[in-house]
Amino acid sequence: MMKKHLLFLISLVLILSAGYASAAFAFTDVSANHWAKEEVTYLTSRNITSGIGEEFGVNDAMTREQTAVMLAKSLNVNLQNVSTIPIRDVPSTHPSYPAIAAMMEAGIFQTSATFQPQKLLSRSQMAKVLTIAFKLKGSHASLFKDVPSTHWAHHPIAALTAHSITLGYRDNTFCPEKLVTRSQFAVMLARVMHPPFREKVKAEWKARKEQEKEKVSYIPPIEKPTIVRSVPKGYVAITIDDGPTTHTTKLLDVLKAYNVPVTFFVLGENVVRYPQAIRRTEEEGHVIGHHSYTHPDFKKLSITGQRQELDRGLTVLSRVVKQKVNLFRPPYGSYNTTTLSASYERGMHVVMWDTDPRDWDTKSATTIKNRVLHQVVSGSVIVMHDRLATIEALPAIIEGIRKKGYKLVALK
Repeated sequence: MMKKHLLFLISLVLILSAGYASAAFAFTDVSANHWAKEEVTYLTSRNITSGIGEEFGVNDAMTREQTAVMLAKSLNVNLQNVSTIPIRDVPSTHPSYPAIAAMMEAGIFQTSATFQPQKLLSRSQMAKVLTIAFKLKGSHASLFKDVPSTHWAHHPIAALTAHSITLGYRDNTFCPEKLVTRSQFAVMLARVMHPPFREKVKAEWKARKEQEKEKVSYIPPIEKPTIVRSVPKGYVAITIDDGPTTHTTKLLDVLKAYNVPVTFFVLGENVVRYPQAIRRTEEEGHVIGHHSYTHPDFKKLSITGQRQELDRGLTVLSRVVKQKVNLFRPPYGSYNTTTLSASYERGMHVVMWDTDPRDWDTKSATTIKNRVLHQVVSGSVIVMHDRLATIEALPAIIEGIRKKGYKLVALK
């Protein structure tokens, strides 16, 4: 009887423990395919970080207080015997006082009369505290064009790069003054603490160098109306339609994290609503194509109507982007000979696709991912849309395409 009772208690403890562990990692904003999933899970399992309610807060900016607490936990600092340092805006009764005081005492944060616990952390400040906390040193032959040798955080940023903690963004920038999100900080901290996470960075660096060696043209010169349906063998092109939207920033964050260039076919009326999103899209090296002004069916438009749709969109784009727009995707993939000739007259090819996951008819990221990976082949052009489910599916799609041995490119 005693033995059965003991086995029952052990089983109960295991069930409860499993439940707590599952709850610890089941953040509603960290899907199974989220780009920071492994690193967030790693830190959460070690009680270095936790969520904000049911969410992790992947897109929330990191505060100085959160940074101090996470660093103190990751360094296993004994907070029971912390020296009392007077901090005007963090009284000794504040729950984060021990961690903040300890980080000041260790020199990771500068000792001063105030700490500004809710002040948000920039990427350059992140580089500084991580390199001091973990004593990282080193330099990298290729640093960022926005981090000159005179920049105050030049050496910390160089050290992170030398240790394969980060490669910065695909356009060879680090954006030192940009705020750090909780997911970005979690990824950087996990890479510092757990070197196997750095293998992705090393692989990406190798892939970048290989891409730099290759000067492949995916779009023929404008000599006659051309319908583009594929890219050279060994490559795959992701294209995103109907943006920009309120979700474009999240989409760009994922593409930055995976260092993937794509082609955006944007709507003129949306460019008017979200010009900053398009500017960022161009700044980060993506190709921008035309997708009409209001998304009509071109087969149902007169010759004048088609020309007006093209011209209104091109006029808006010319005011916002610097690159020449030489690609047009007709809404719904619907076009006729008028569409081809009108596009050609304006210096644009018509771009179609061979892989369509119909991401517009499902809210399931898993379904979208499976549809893409089932259809995609060497040379494919994938059509997707600026939607939340697509953004959630994108990390798994990128990883799946790369596992097939294909390189992801933008049309150019």
